[in-house]
Amino acid sequence: LLRHGLPAPLTPFTCRDPAQVRERVEQARRDGYMISVQQIMLQEIAVSAPVLGPNRRAVAAISMDNVRGLNIESLRKTCAVS
Repeated sequence: LLRHGLPAPLTPFTCRDPAQVRERVEQARRDGYMISVQQIMLQEIAVSAPVLGPNRRAVAAISMDNVRGLNIESLRKTCAVS
């Protein structure tokens, strides 16, 4: 994806720095999930995680989003416990 350039930003908060994108991917690998805030839509918080196959490789992904009213720190704690 980064080799061909990043997609056009969808909000003023969409990450456009390739180094930051790489770091976010690495953080998601370490944590096992990713929380993104206002990357696709304004006032949206989304949580994404891979669905791992028997060989521990991602075979699919799952994502849930919420617009407004979700406390990101509460979400981080919930994800960390799971």
